Amino acid sequence: MPSYPEDVDEPQIYASSFSSNSFMFFSVRPLQGNPRGVDMDLSLDFLRDTVRPRMASVPGVSEIAIWGGSRRQIQIMIDPSRLAQRSLTLPGVRTAIRSRNRDRSGGDVEDGKRQYLLRTVGRFEDLDELRELILARRGDQIVRLKDVATVSLDHYETRSEASYNGSPHIMMAVRREAGSNVIAIKDQMLEVVADLNTRELAPAGLQMSLMSDDVRYVQESIANVWQNLALGAALATLIMFLRSLPATAIGVLGIPICVIVAFLGLLLAGRTINVISLAGVAFALGMTLDNSIVVLENIELKRRQGLAAYRAAVEGVREVWPAVFASTMTTVLVFLPVAFVVQEAGQLYSDVAVAVSAAILASMLVAVTLIPTAAARLDLSGGDASRTSAGNGPIGWALALLQTRRRRLGTVAVA
Repeated sequence: MPSYPEDVDEPQIYASSFSSNSFMFFSVRPLQGNPRGVDMDLSLDFLRDTVRPRMASVPGVSEIAIWGGSRRQIQIMIDPSRLAQRSLTLPGVRTAIRSRNRDRSGGDVEDGKRQYLLRTVGRFEDLDELRELILARRGDQIVRLKDVATVSLDHYETRSEASYNGSPHIMMAVRREAGSNVIAIKDQMLEVVADLNTRELAPAGLQMSLMSDDVRYVQESIANVWQNLALGAALATLIMFLRSLPATAIGVLGIPICVIVAFLGLLLAGRTINVISLAGVAFALGMTLDNSIVVLENIELKRRQGLAAYRAAVEGVREVWPAVFASTMTTVLVFLPVAFVVQEAGQLYSDVAVAVSAAILASMLVAVTLIPTAAARLDLSGGDASRTSAGNGPIGWALALLQTRRRRLGTVAVA
């Protein structure tokens, strides 16, 4: 609604929160060489009425702030001598201008089932109409505004200035709604700005460009967390390597499942994917292997004691599931209460608590269901059943190498 009554401020409604500070900054300045002679101070109203609504329509945007420039102002410079010659006063001129520059309601007209609302349009369209305003009639003599004053288009008193690379410009900052995706906002905003540059700004002799944005830091942080997540999964798999490829595959089977469940937990809790929540998933990655290792080791022990594969899987998980459950709940009960912390601490650490709790609970379910099922169908011994369970790991390799070395030394001594 571009036209409001006089002395009425335009209402502004936008969502704001602690995390809704400006994160994208655009610079509006004349085209190279300023071929149209654009006055940046007079461009503020054009940006407010034409450019800002388009940018604010991007989903997730809360407000578009504008810094620099001044709003347009029609300046009426009255000549006191000419005013006195025509027996007019300054309050009389002001009253005439205000009473003429106003839209008025004309009531309504009913026509059958229809009702029409009438409005008389009386606002000035341009400076010429204002100059032709009749101030007084004295017989055949008409006194117009142009007879006693000079009317020109200028701007309000400049209270702030903005410059970019030494040239005057107007800066536009983008604020987001709470919980919105800054990456999606940036992608859509750049498309809108490109269209504005082509259709609106270039014909007016202006151009808009991105000065700075905080989205790239978010993208770099997320990429860093994803890299650490992948690296952590690879290192956890390498450390867990049991010399038997099937056993290793079963042990790390729960990693992708627990990661997916962690994201589902964040979704059900109403959390967003951000650097903090991704860090929580990364923290939980190593913990998800603990339950699987305990169950898998006990199943292998039962198989080395002579039980069949299916029976060993059942007995192995039956013996250790209370301990797995207790271990899981102690970890969950440490992290889960953090999700109920309020204010800034809750905003920082609750995502970590939800991600870790969901991943640990998923690892317990995987350890007592999926791990025994897979262990019952695969050979975990790696083709050598004579070794103890400790011989399947890196420590077992070291002990076997040491025993072989001792036997060789003993043989040489006897000889």
